[in-house]
Amino acid sequence: MNPDRATLNFLNSFPEEARTRGDDLQQEGAVTQIFGNHLFIQGRVEDKTGTFRTSLRLQGNRWFGSCTAEDETIAGACLYATMMERMHRGEDLPESPNEFDDTPVIDLIEEKLDRELDDKEADFVTKVEKRYRRYVIEGEIHDHDMVRLNTMGDCHL
Repeated sequence: MNPDRATLNFLNSFPEEARTRGDDLQQEGAVTQIFGNHLFIQGRVEDKTGTFRTSLRLQGNRWFGSCTAEDETIAGACLYATMMERMHRGEDLPESPNEFDDTPVIDLIEEKLDRELDDKEADFVTKVEKRYRRYVIEGEIHDHDMVRLNTMGDCHL
């Protein structure tokens, strides 16, 4: 994926130490979870000093990032690694965190229930995932989201 100007400006805003460490983190596979879209990305980066959450948001023509690491260099490296992973994956970026340790949520539910979900139940899980994705991106839940979830009627998970 070729970076646009906003992405280049974001990557170039970090000091050399953070960029070098961020490159190393991305190449080592330290970005263990990443999801989002062209406007908002969230990630999890596992560094030798800990596991950190990152968020990147495109506002206008500028990326803004936040990281749970307290150390400024580590935070910068994690944000840099997350953006590099986004570029590496290109169009293959998942839209939602629908997997835990590479296991889809539906598989986890079926394992706990010790049975396969029927079509209505699987549709309900998909609807919940869509509402959650929108909540992560927009930070709010709308009335119509609850209405859409309530239309399941006889679904008994």
